[in-house]
Amino acid sequence: MAGTNWYRVTLAVLFGLFFIANAAYLHRVPGLMGDEASEGENVYLLLDAKQLVITGERSYIGPLIDYIRVPFVLLLGYSAWPLRWLVFLFSLATFWLVVVTCRRLWGEDVGLVGAVALLFSPVYLLEQRMGWAITLFPFFVFLMLYLLTLPEGSLLKRHAPLLAGLAAGLGLHNHVLFLPTLVAVMTGWLLAMAGKRRFKEILSFWPAAVGFMAGFGTQLAVMSLNRSDFQDSLQATGLYGDRIRDLPELLPMVVSGSSYVARYTGAEFAPSIFMGITGVVVGLVVLALVLPRRRGVSGVWLASLAVLLFLLLYMVFQFSLRYFVTFVLGMWLLAGVGLGSIFARLLKKRGPLLPAAVSIGLAAVLLVWTLSTTLIPYLRTGGSTGEFSIGNRNDSAAALVDTRPLIECLRGAGPVYAENIHIYNRLHYLGHNPKYNLAVLDTNESKKRAEWIVSYRLEGEDRRDVKFEKCPELKHWRVVERDKG
Repeated sequence: MAGTNWYRVTLAVLFGLFFIANAAYLHRVPGLMGDEASEGENVYLLLDAKQLVITGERSYIGPLIDYIRVPFVLLLGYSAWPLRWLVFLFSLATFWLVVVTCRRLWGEDVGLVGAVALLFSPVYLLEQRMGWAITLFPFFVFLMLYLLTLPEGSLLKRHAPLLAGLAAGLGLHNHVLFLPTLVAVMTGWLLAMAGKRRFKEILSFWPAAVGFMAGFGTQLAVMSLNRSDFQDSLQATGLYGDRIRDLPELLPMVVSGSSYVARYTGAEFAPSIFMGITGVVVGLVVLALVLPRRRGVSGVWLASLAVLLFLLLYMVFQFSLRYFVTFVLGMWLLAGVGLGSIFARLLKKRGPLLPAAVSIGLAAVLLVWTLSTTLIPYLRTGGSTGEFSIGNRNDSAAALVDTRPLIECLRGAGPVYAENIHIYNRLHYLGHNPKYNLAVLDTNESKKRAEWIVSYRLEGEDRRDVKFEKCPELKHWRVVERDKG
């Protein structure tokens, strides 16, 4: 099927669906997050305050992405658009990196289904819309894998170690939590090389260290001078056993996509549903270990995911959905390999149309699932401020609620302030856009200047006493006169 029209047409259809799914409602679904806005503040420092920045939002987040954001903000202004269009373009590149890498690892038929399972999974479609640094993890993973799997005849093969090291360094420069994923990729590559007894190739890979330091060296220096940012993580290493103990409760919620959907809608799947979906994913992963002709690759992939997960648990100080995206995407890819292997084994004489139909059909099913469980409810409600479980703690869906009604309410209303840092970060970032006409107090200004205080309206909150509120019709926000709320 290599190079056939059917394969090219299938890729064109899948890329079109992927483009539409990731671009649709990008400006408003989800609402601008506080962390997105906080990262976007660096662009303001570069453009308007004329300051050079050497760190991102934190010392463990690199500034390179901030510099890349500058032309997008210049063209589109201070809003969610420029932050998200950048990661959207990276997602388009990730599509091709995933497809090519999976084809090299598992072959065209099985690899294509695996790529579709990852790229159209609800976790990818929901998490990869957000314009923050951690969204770029899948791009750097598959850029590394693309370079590590270059065929012998490739023009870049000679420089693959140097380029793979550079990709790894830039990935870690982008965000320090890329480290578990980086170690997982390195582990998988070493296992693959050792399994093929290609020890000389391992030894000849030393230029990767040069490329890595070229990508990460400056960020390493910044981090070494700002060790206070790591105090929480260092203190949390003693609680590693607790996180291991709580992991079984978390995994079905994230592998099924339940918590990622609830982050938009505030509504989790019923336990029977998320356990059922997890069971299907795990079952297909098992098949990926026994059915494909290249099942050794599947075994190495799963071992790498185990390394990623347990090193990640050592680094983080609490469960957060964004930390587990790369692991969950890896599980879905392997499940897709298992699904593709079923059709490849049972129906291998049906011709090239079968893998095309399976891939496009799987993409369509996953798109409809995400549309019905998340997009339609979100467009109808604008999100939720309800809480949902992520294993050992609850999280709030308020981080993703629609900000547009709030901005309309505050337009020209006078000085505003929010005690909640995530609300404040949104207002402060959007306040740089003159078209919104927002007067947002700086954190060092007297709060007595504020005319309005903004907070969340909690789910199910009594709304009868609204006499001091501005815009009492707001579903997820409370805008109250200072000292009267």
